[in-house]
Amino acid sequence: MISERLLDNTLILSIASHATRDCPIDLSAIIAKHASEAAVEKLQIIVGAGADVVLHDTPDAVITKYEVHIASHASVEYVLLYTQSMKQQQIFELCLDGEYARIDLRGLYVLQDAATVDIVTVQRHTARNGTSNVLFKGLLQGASRATYRGTIVVDQQGDGTRASQHNKHIMLSDRARAWSMPSLEVKTNNVRCAHGTATGTFDEHQLFYLQSRGLDPLMAKKLLIEGFCADVIYDPQSLASIISTLFS
Repeated sequence: MISERLLDNTLILSIASHATRDCPIDLSAIIAKHASEAAVEKLQIIVGAGADVVLHDTPDAVITKYEVHIASHASVEYVLLYTQSMKQQQIFELCLDGEYARIDLRGLYVLQDAATVDIVTVQRHTARNGTSNVLFKGLLQGASRATYRGTIVVDQQGDGTRASQHNKHIMLSDRARAWSMPSLEVKTNNVRCAHGTATGTFDEHQLFYLQSRGLDPLMAKKLLIEGFCADVIYDPQSLASIISTLFS
């Protein structure tokens, strides 16, 4: 289903046409295998027509650019979990090259102490009736820093595009900082695009409600964090590990 090859500093993964999502593809394991052989700076993923795949990744500082090409009628679910600081900016370019291509990119970063992330996404629609959805969420403790820049680009051939881009943060420290810069570049009229950002602390009304139902303040915060993360990370064990890390 997957072929792998190294070309200079680029790792190229080709996913066969009509491949199915029998189990998620662990990109971290594939990258680690090749990084031991050569310096890998870019990951290029080519998804064949009609494929339907799930990609999981826990990024590290090795890869600085991710490029995904999606052929006609192919669908990609791409899930990212950041648990460490990234020293360099990471760029995700999502190229919907074929008609009715689709990608859903979801990412969560959990930052502590002086950890930083700097993430750039580009949703590039060059064919008709493509769908792309990008959602990044962040939990920031200590003096951590998060920067997100996102752009939806729809070419003239991108009629019928549906695209969304959202970035949300919960600030768990007065010293943490987050910057979010979403943008649109649309060159045709028949599209539906949306973007938004939100940054704040816990909702006091939600905390009050949960405590009025018998939860102590700490358990109420844990429950709100679980709800915040649930539309990015579905796995209960991963959610439990994230909450344990934040409140250890």
